[in-house]
Amino acid sequence: MPTAPTSTKSWKASRFQIRMGHTTKADFNTPVTPNCFDNMLGPCPTIVYEGPLTWDCAAGTWSPIGLQSHFGYDGSRNILVEIRYTGGPGSGGVTTRTDTSINRAYTHTGNTSNPYSAPCWIIPIPGQNMGAKHCLSVTSSNVLIAPDTVRVGGSTIVRAYNCPARNFYQMAASLGQRPALALGNYQVFLTVDPIFLVSVLFGPPIFTNYGGTVSTSGIATATLNVPTIPQLVGIDVFHAAVLYNSKGGILGATNTDGTRMTR
Repeated sequence: MPTAPTSTKSWKASRFQIRMGHTTKADFNTPVTPNCFDNMLGPCPTIVYEGPLTWDCAAGTWSPIGLQSHFGYDGSRNILVEIRYTGGPGSGGVTTRTDTSINRAYTHTGNTSNPYSAPCWIIPIPGQNMGAKHCLSVTSSNVLIAPDTVRVGGSTIVRAYNCPARNFYQMAASLGQRPALALGNYQVFLTVDPIFLVSVLFGPPIFTNYGGTVSTSGIATATLNVPTIPQLVGIDVFHAAVLYNSKGGILGATNTDGTRMTR
C-alpha cells in the first residue's frame, strides 16, 4: 500500500500498525456520533502491518510502505484504513499530497502519546485533509471472507474464494492474528492458541469442514458452530486457510478475517 508524500526522507517509527475494516458508512463528510474512528472501523479489523517501520519515501511519488498481509475485501462495502504509531515524528513528519485519491477508502493517521490505548480516535473535521491518500492494489486469489458477526448458539459459514480447484485446504480459527505462522513460502496470520489447535486437530462439532477439498469452482467452505455460552459474547474469532496439493506442497495462503460473537 503506497502513499504519495510531499517530501523525500526516511521516516521511522518504533511501533507502527495498519488495520483495515469494512464499513457501511458511505458519506465520510458526515461524522458519526460519538465522533470516534472505532465506531466506523467494524467489529474485527484486520491487522495488515504490525511492528517497527522505516519508510523511505520520495516526494510526489507513490512510495510503498510494504504490508505484511492482505485484507479480504468483499467487493461491495467501503473500506477504512487506520494507521497508528509511536516513536515516530508528530508535527514536522511526512504529509501526503492532496491531489491523489482513491474511491471507497478513508484513512485516519494518528500519533498520540499512546494511540494503542486511546479509547476514542477523533475523526478529522469534515473536509479537512488529515488522512493519508493511498493507492491500493487488488489480488483475486485465495480471498477468505468471514461474516462480521455470529450469534452465540448459532452458526456461520466461512468461505475462501478463487483457490486452486480440486486441491486441498486447511482452515483454522484463532483468537489472535499475531505472530505469523510460516508454512513453506507463505505465512498464516493467526495466533497458535488453544482455539487454533482444536479447530485443526479436532474439528466438529464446533469446527466443521475445516479441512477438505477445494470445489471445482475454487471455493473452500467451513462452518463455525458457536456454543450457547453467554460469556462468549464480545469475543472475536479470526480465520485463515492454507492451500496445498496431494503431495503436501503449499500452494498458497489466504488473508485473515474476523467475526465477533453477539447475543
